[in-house]
Amino acid sequence: MRRGEARKAGLVKYSDGKPCKRGHISERRVNNGNCCACEIEKGKASRKGRIPVFARLDGLRFGRLVVIEREHRTDIVVGTAWRCVCDCGKVHFASSSSLQKGHTKSCGCYAAEVQAKRSENAARRKSTYRLWHGLLRRCLKEGSSSYANYGGRGITVCERWRVFANFYEDMGDKPSPRHSIDRINNDGNYEPENCRWATPDIQCNNTRHNTIVEFSGKRQSISMWSKETGIPSNTIAMRIREYGWPPKKALTTPVKKTARWP
Repeated sequence: MRRGEARKAGLVKYSDGKPCKRGHISERRVNNGNCCACEIEKGKASRKGRIPVFARLDGLRFGRLVVIEREHRTDIVVGTAWRCVCDCGKVHFASSSSLQKGHTKSCGCYAAEVQAKRSENAARRKSTYRLWHGLLRRCLKEGSSSYANYGGRGITVCERWRVFANFYEDMGDKPSPRHSIDRINNDGNYEPENCRWATPDIQCNNTRHNTIVEFSGKRQSISMWSKETGIPSNTIAMRIREYGWPPKKALTTPVKKTARWP
């Protein structure tokens, strides 16, 4: 019998005597033409290894949940309800099917943690992307207001970093909102070997307009030496620039409070 004839006769199943794709010579369903033998095999495969719905789940772990005991809570779940304790300490009720199928793995804390992490990563990545786009613009776009101080000086961005994914792989997220990208060699390019995350204080110490003073194996700007020694920056600058004092004398000689000169 053909499918159309079976449909006209009001039958649910029919048999045309032909094998299906898997070789079954079995009845077929009128509504979709599927082989009944194939549907039976598919159902057995999906149930293989599954815990029976009415099995005892006491003491079993499902994700972050540990099943404690069975509860009669039809107001919370449909079917058999189980009282579980999450790793975070909260009590959660779940049905047998949701636990066995993996639909419920925590009291909801895991999903909240994942969402919070995604939001944090998205915010950081967005901030990092803006910073990356800014360095490309000031180095490569002549119409940029900062081009003269960067691209106009011959500073460029390496080929690898012209793709954001590569830049993010090398530099990662900013350690904090105060950090920005800093070139170690102020006349060098934006490339992995010459860049770091730095705070405003460190960046101000590493500009081409600063007077760098080397003393005791450290190279710092006058403002940084002022913070370290407590000597006013204008006093250090005057000692070095106008009086020609060597760094050791300029940075170690106490300031005379009553004198108007260093």
